[in-house]
Amino acid sequence: MSAPLPAVVIPVYNAAPELDRCLRTVRATVPPGSAVLIIDDASPDPAVAAVLRDWQGRGVPGWRFLSNPANLGFVGTANRGMRLCRGDVVLLNSDTEVTRGW
Repeated sequence: MSAPLPAVVIPVYNAAPELDRCLRTVRATVPPGSAVLIIDDASPDPAVAAVLRDWQGRGVPGWRFLSNPANLGFVGTANRGMRLCRGDVVLLNSDTEVTRGW
């Protein structure tokens, strides 16, 4: 019996194109149903909201989207995300592009 996969937590602040690439590579490399938590840290860039709406609309099983009402900073958002997960967590910057086998 294998151990459960860690949850993936992605704090987001601006950088819409990089965020979209990050989410595409995560989607392409994690097993279906993996727990992925994306938290917008009150990004002022409307393009980020558009990217997140698009991805949320895809209804990827296991993916959750949250937003902070006020900016908590990377550490505050990362801590919020990790508190909401059980077990091990992989923390990714929203500009990370993961590859197969990561």
